[in-house]
Amino acid sequence: MNVWSYLTISGVAEVLVVDGTMAAAELITREAGGHWPAEPVRFGPDDTITLKSIDFAVPLRSFYRTTVLAMP
Repeated sequence: MNVWSYLTISGVAEVLVVDGTMAAAELITREAGGHWPAEPVRFGPDDTITLKSIDFAVPLRSFYRTTVLAMP
């Protein structure tokens, strides 16, 4: 899947990509004026991800709690 293709959808404000092989994620957030940043914000296992467009925050660990990548 080409994540960057989601950025062509006008109503999309944020795209979160959660890694399936390690505890990591990337967040791409539309900037003022409708532009996308050149690089995503990267998150590690101890970070909390905040999606401002839907007023949602969650520790990255939560995505992995029922997988082999679960962390204590």
